[in-house]
Amino acid sequence: MSPAGSDPIHFLSFTKSACRLPSLNPLAAYATLRALWADLLGVPERRLRPDAHFFDMGGHSILATRLTLRVRSELGVADAPLALVFDFPVLRDMAAQIEGMMSVVAPVAADEVTPVFDYAAHAVLPADVIPAAGTAAPKTRPRHVLVTGATGFLGAFIVAQMLDRLLALESDPRGVRVTCVARARDDAAATQRVVTNLQRHACWNDKYAAHVVGVAGDLAKPQWGIDAATWTQLAKDVDAIVHNGAMVHWVYPYAKLAPANVDGTVTALRLAVAGGKTKPVHFVSSTSVLDTPYYATEVAQLEPPLNRVPEADALEGSRVGLRSGYAQTKWVAERLCAQAAQRGVPVTVIRPGYIVGHAQSGVTNGDDFLWRLVKGCLEVGAVPQIQNVVNMCPVDYVAEVVVAVTLADAAQVQRSGDVSPPASPTTTKTTDLAASASAASWTLPGTPAHAVYGRVYHTYNPDHFRFVDLLGGSLTTHGWQVRDTAYLEWRAALLKYVTNSAADSALYPLLHFVLDDLPTSTRAPALDTAHADTVMRAWRNQVKAVVGATAAPAARPAPMRDVVPRSLAYLVAAGFLPQPSEVGSAARALPPVPEVAQLALAASGGVAMRTSAAA
Repeated sequence: MSPAGSDPIHFLSFTKSACRLPSLNPLAAYATLRALWADLLGVPERRLRPDAHFFDMGGHSILATRLTLRVRSELGVADAPLALVFDFPVLRDMAAQIEGMMSVVAPVAADEVTPVFDYAAHAVLPADVIPAAGTAAPKTRPRHVLVTGATGFLGAFIVAQMLDRLLALESDPRGVRVTCVARARDDAAATQRVVTNLQRHACWNDKYAAHVVGVAGDLAKPQWGIDAATWTQLAKDVDAIVHNGAMVHWVYPYAKLAPANVDGTVTALRLAVAGGKTKPVHFVSSTSVLDTPYYATEVAQLEPPLNRVPEADALEGSRVGLRSGYAQTKWVAERLCAQAAQRGVPVTVIRPGYIVGHAQSGVTNGDDFLWRLVKGCLEVGAVPQIQNVVNMCPVDYVAEVVVAVTLADAAQVQRSGDVSPPASPTTTKTTDLAASASAASWTLPGTPAHAVYGRVYHTYNPDHFRFVDLLGGSLTTHGWQVRDTAYLEWRAALLKYVTNSAADSALYPLLHFVLDDLPTSTRAPALDTAHADTVMRAWRNQVKAVVGATAAPAARPAPMRDVVPRSLAYLVAAGFLPQPSEVGSAARALPPVPEVAQLALAASGGVAMRTSAAA
């Protein structure tokens, strides 16, 4: 699994084993299921019509998991998949599906039931997304940057670090502006949401106040829901676009995520060519686009350097095989960006892995797969022995890469080193993919080379920090009592815990994933970082010349042995994790939480730590 998108286990993967229970009458299955819905949702049965939608009636991820567990226990459908509610959220459809599962008398292969969803067929950029004749990419540093996703975890640090760098680099700060599109009733409320988010994450500075502007909008709506006058003004005024916003959900299918994640990206590209002014688009993607066996297994087995996925890889190795709706939407969005680049739109893609806490303050996001996994292990009192390397980078490093590709001087980047991409395993090893890969690659034959645009930037930590280092090493080192167990034993203990415990487990929204095959699904390929390293070297030198070496950004991510303890300390202070039970003796004390993070927690009541997966 890659960050910000887990690997849902859809119903079809569970149909391979036959159910041996007798069939219920369809009406009986419907009536029983309806009663379960009413109980969990807290609504009268009379309100539940056959076309009732679980999520429209107030359901969310935790209730969905509870419902599936009760279907297993009270209807006796032991093979009911944990993604059942997400695949069949309408009452009558779910009842029919359950009746079908109870009637199965022979194994049915998944490929005999339904065709595989062809998400790649959706990667077609509309013909009108093309720069106007006579326009070209700007050659000066942008002063007015539009950012989406500014009310999220990474978005808070992108806005803060963008403003820090612009205010330091610009001799006249009056033209510096970061416009943030956010869901809100009006622009003033959008601005306040952004400011509050930065305050919650301990990265607000009062000097930003004159330079942050909110615009009420919704990425899932046409033109982001922005009125025509505001859209026209933004098209004229904005110098660059950082498209960081997305709908993130562990199990929602492509169709539910596509309006925000795919259509919203098309809107960003449309804004880039509107108003007679071509604007660069910097798209924040995810390494979940590499979540296929090809990259995780086949590429990893190649000889160096082909065992590292290069930034210029054309993603042909994941044209099929991505299982999560989130990863599928990110794959499609990346291909749309590549097509826009081939039409002359200045585009970059930043592809982060897991994003953890700030390297200094420790401020992090509790509603994240890794920290939910940590908390779930503490609840169970055991950790699974998983040796896979986990690509974790501090949020401030990832944000700085985004800022660097947005603001870095291209000439200085060109002087900093070779930015030509290494060989791609997709095109080298798999010859039948070579033709399509070369056509879709980020290396654009026949177009002028640019030191920044038209490239992908991986954020990858060379630490080789493993899951066992995070779950076992870090926890026991700092005084938590957990026992190392084999994965299958841990999985059984977790299922017993969530079934018998009255409390909501941190892993409730992730059960569909962690109860599948975590050691296999958490495999991830090594990533080449030639582009990112080159830009970050140049960017460090550019900023250092203005603010000095001490305040200049690091060219590589901070070591996880320093970052993880600070994040754990912050999570304890926020009340998300319990205090370690063994303090002193052989246990190593957690580092103190910096005052700026303590003040942010006190002011927000810890609300930056969302522990509900309700979307």
